[in-house]
Amino acid sequence: MFEEPLFNYTSEKNVVLGKFLQLLNPRDPHLNESIESLFADLYIDELVVYQNRMVKSKRLVDTLSYIIPDRTVKCTEYTFKLPFTGDSNLFKYHGTRISFNNTDATLHRSYIEFQILDQCNNAQQVARELSDFLNYLQEQIESVNEAARQFNNSLKQSLEEFISKRLIELANKHKEEELAGLPPDEDDVEGDITIPLILKPKLEPHLDQPLWSASEPNYIFGTREYDQILSSIMHCATYMETHIGSFAYMEEEHIRDHILSMLNGMLEIRATGETFNGKGKTDILYPYQEKNLFIAECKKWHGKSEFVKAIDQMEGYLSWNDTKTALLIFYRNKDSMSDKIKEMREQVTNRSNYQNTISEKPRGGRFLMNHPHDDKKSYYLELIVFNLGKDDS
Repeated sequence: MFEEPLFNYTSEKNVVLGKFLQLLNPRDPHLNESIESLFADLYIDELVVYQNRMVKSKRLVDTLSYIIPDRTVKCTEYTFKLPFTGDSNLFKYHGTRISFNNTDATLHRSYIEFQILDQCNNAQQVARELSDFLNYLQEQIESVNEAARQFNNSLKQSLEEFISKRLIELANKHKEEELAGLPPDEDDVEGDITIPLILKPKLEPHLDQPLWSASEPNYIFGTREYDQILSSIMHCATYMETHIGSFAYMEEEHIRDHILSMLNGMLEIRATGETFNGKGKTDILYPYQEKNLFIAECKKWHGKSEFVKAIDQMEGYLSWNDTKTALLIFYRNKDSMSDKIKEMREQVTNRSNYQNTISEKPRGGRFLMNHPHDDKKSYYLELIVFNLGKDDS
């Protein structure tokens, strides 16, 4: 596990991109759909492991005694199954930090399987070895996810640039051949040239099957779709901050309405506002077939205690099916926003249902939390802070 550099994987994806560009036809009426499909193929879903859903089995095995040479003894072998989501190929690669562990692990479709041998008949020692392995695993996952995130962040812009350049090359070549009096290409499709619109992707949910519990299947967004929604919200934040005079004195509900309008304009979704869910009305909700794919709550920063209440309130809105969320904080304080974001992260990580920090970001970060309605389920919490100027009142 984690033995090859991620560069090898991204190089394979660049080969796929190269082949796509070679076959690009600007008169293909389905070009936009092909580009969206290409984006989905190239995107690297980050790895997430769910320690709260890990299970174990055990059996007696014969093993060589480390006390008496050439003597076999009966020991308990523990087998652990650790569920994960994301691109399983990432277990082959390492990212920005490299270290290796001797514990063998077997990769399955939706979980990692590994064994720990209890040679000393000491459950505490097994627990320590398990903790060491999980810490190692999380360190490697964070490293490869960081490298994958860098690739994903530049992917859309790279696609736009490469495809635009290729379209120009094809147009120039077509004009050159036309001026030379050459006949049209045999596979040249009649019709207008298609202008790609890859900035407004269609977000398709998928049916998430339970790993090994009796839970019902659930329609969810994958990491790619979740990232695209959050990226659009980031664009909203940037726009508002560059037009701060228009938003500095708006109330939360008016800012939310602007975010909703921009979100529905940038993506092929139909998000709603002030919609009943769970124990109240959530600010932004994207429903699909009577299930919710994304929930966001908008709040003005009023200090730590109110921030904690905001998370409590949002968790109160969650139904059992909800797994993708965002907390949007509108900051209008004279103090350093960077320092306050650090405080907000600390409040999240100090919660009793906090599992793991997926990533820290300039505007906040992404966290994996135990679900308030089921400790065997998890949900994503994305913190995004908007700087809407100083409140002089």
